[in-house]
Amino acid sequence: MIIITTVGTSLLTNLLKKNVDKCFGVSLGDSENLKEKIGKGTATKEDLNDINFCGFIDGQLANEKQLCRNFILKDTNYPDINLNASAEIKSICKIANGKPATVYLLATDTFMSEFAAEKIREALDGRNSLIVNFEKVNHRIKDLSIDDPKKFEQKGFENLINTIDVIYKNHKKDEIILNISGGYKALIPFLTIYGQIRNLPLMYIYEDSEELIEIKGKYLNFNIEDLESLAPLLDNNFLRTKNKNTEEINAIDRLKDKNLIDNNNKKTVLGRILEKEAEQKANVTKGAFGTIVELKLLERYMVMPFEFDNRKYRVERSKKILSGNDRAEIDLFFKNKDNNDIIFMEVKSYLKMLKRKNEIKDDMQKRIGIAKNNNYNLKKYILLIYKAVFHRLERFNTYFNELKQITDNENVAFQVYYIDIDTYPKHLGYNMDGFLHKDTEKIKIELCNYDQTTTNT
Repeated sequence: MIIITTVGTSLLTNLLKKNVDKCFGVSLGDSENLKEKIGKGTATKEDLNDINFCGFIDGQLANEKQLCRNFILKDTNYPDINLNASAEIKSICKIANGKPATVYLLATDTFMSEFAAEKIREALDGRNSLIVNFEKVNHRIKDLSIDDPKKFEQKGFENLINTIDVIYKNHKKDEIILNISGGYKALIPFLTIYGQIRNLPLMYIYEDSEELIEIKGKYLNFNIEDLESLAPLLDNNFLRTKNKNTEEINAIDRLKDKNLIDNNNKKTVLGRILEKEAEQKANVTKGAFGTIVELKLLERYMVMPFEFDNRKYRVERSKKILSGNDRAEIDLFFKNKDNNDIIFMEVKSYLKMLKRKNEIKDDMQKRIGIAKNNNYNLKKYILLIYKAVFHRLERFNTYFNELKQITDNENVAFQVYYIDIDTYPKHLGYNMDGFLHKDTEKIKIELCNYDQTTTNT
């Protein structure tokens, strides 16, 4: 079990509770100044060095001061820990429930949160099968501080999500729980969305309660067509572009309508979550429109065979080719009926072009190598990109030249085609059996090569 826990300052602010404060009179001293610093969140390491936090977390002070007894909460699984010492401690122990667990503490960008996280780690690590991790360099989240609300929203939350993503990727096979009992309450709605996208349970406990609350919500999944259409627009270069044309202005309005950017064209928290999800899915998911593009082209070339150098080629979709342990799948595979001349056509979304350029290049080299090993004569390699009308291909010019250099070295022709999509339809009529609903017969695809020559299909 992996428990990712946001950390606030309740370990420190609990010292100010009436019954606890009296119990800690000696440790805090008579200085109202220190109590005020803790209350305002301005206490320093020097201010807190003399406080017996181990005794506080263990609950041993209850033996010294009767007034503290009603603040001590013990659990049969953790008989030597005072669960009421902080929201983080109580929730971690309640979630683990005596079972082995690895805990990651994530502090805000403040000294008091970092200090609390370190003290919690010292107190819990190695106890009752708990492994507790806190590293300042990785787990104090930069800019996650309400002292600067703009940085908090624009950078802090993104840094938090990046850190959680690293933990998530390292423990994909484990049960992962997001524990949001500590830290800023402003994080709860955004972490709830994140948890629903990742399909992770979120747990919360009120400090004065003994019961865990699971924040439930339907598994939230962005529509892949929205990802393919909208996520590329969240690119900072596009958002900063001046003198946008009409299509691009309309695209910006769409982002604002969906609360993905604010009125200053800055990405919102939701926009950054969508961008992150797009990055994850670009590698593994082909949208319904991508499949429809392939099927419509298959339909076309079965009726009107593809021609190259005055020769006709038969088409096959999702052709698997092998060479030893290497294997690849070609989206549209064209073969001359009289010899071993072949042509590859790979269909990619604009989103995948943005996020997976190195992967696409590596796949090209791999496919060309497998073709040679099978004694095929690869004549042409076609990259077909489907995109919204406001997506610009010019940004890939250098990259296209790099791909062309690969094919030139192998004496293979290279061509980029694209398909402009006015809008990404909400219902494309594609079902999971791989058949097109009759309504999709109305979809017309205009296939263009990059020098603007067009062919209707």
